[in-house]
Amino acid sequence: MKLFVTDIDGTLMDSNKQIQGEDITAIRQAHRQGVRMCLASGRMYEEIKVVMDVLEVPCYAICQNGATLVDCSGTVIVSNTFRSDLTLSVQHVTSSDDLVTVICSADANYVRVRTPETNH
Repeated sequence: MKLFVTDIDGTLMDSNKQIQGEDITAIRQAHRQGVRMCLASGRMYEEIKVVMDVLEVPCYAICQNGATLVDCSGTVIVSNTFRSDLTLSVQHVTSSDDLVTVICSADANYVRVRTPETNH
């Protein structure tokens, strides 16, 4: 089996969140030749799915910096999450005016206070 894995932001996508046409063509050609594709990112699956739609190629997805692995059909293979009580403890410890705390679930990100940085 051949597998091509790529990071998304800053690797597959440029700083303008665009994928070069020649990269899309190469990925589609590799897929037609039997190479399996995998997109890896700190993003949630729904955000990675948008990139898959641009590529028009089924892909495995390594989501949220490795916390979740999804197969080409969208089925979660494995997901590692924190217990709710531990998550709340971490939020309490990191609550500070100097830090931006982002809490991520499987399908959304939550912030206590919106800043220009959290809107990206």
